[in-house]
Amino acid sequence: MPKVREARNTSVDISEALAGIKNLTREDSRSLYCIELVNALSEVYFVADIRTPQGVSAMHVGQLENFQVDVNQAQELLIALTPPSQYFSQHRELNEALNDLRLNLQEDANQYDAFSRNIQKNYEQLTFSLKEIEIRSPDLLSRPEQIALH
Repeated sequence: MPKVREARNTSVDISEALAGIKNLTREDSRSLYCIELVNALSEVYFVADIRTPQGVSAMHVGQLENFQVDVNQAQELLIALTPPSQYFSQHRELNEALNDLRLNLQEDANQYDAFSRNIQKNYEQLTFSLKEIEIRSPDLLSRPEQIALH
């Protein structure tokens, strides 16, 4: 009888662990929003490269126009997203930052210092809003670790 009881306890433990993992891997609106947000903001990868005067001076002919198109696409993708209520203010801030970036990309890129300073501000705005989302999502960030513990 002790072996049967031991086997049953092991079976119950495994079943509980699987239920816990299934619960942790279930997608919620926040994780889906974050995935879509990554897709939208991947369009503006170049911001980190042109936030210094050296980065601005290294741009090729026509590259600025391509960046403007990329920002417009990112903004369209962002507008199409419906943020979860806890990310609403960050969503609005990201949209404002992309709008500011779009306007700044229309400025004179030959003024390397001023242009890069404006882009740096946009970079900081985007980074701040993303950090705020991260701060509001500690449970999403710890899920891989929790799954490993099961």
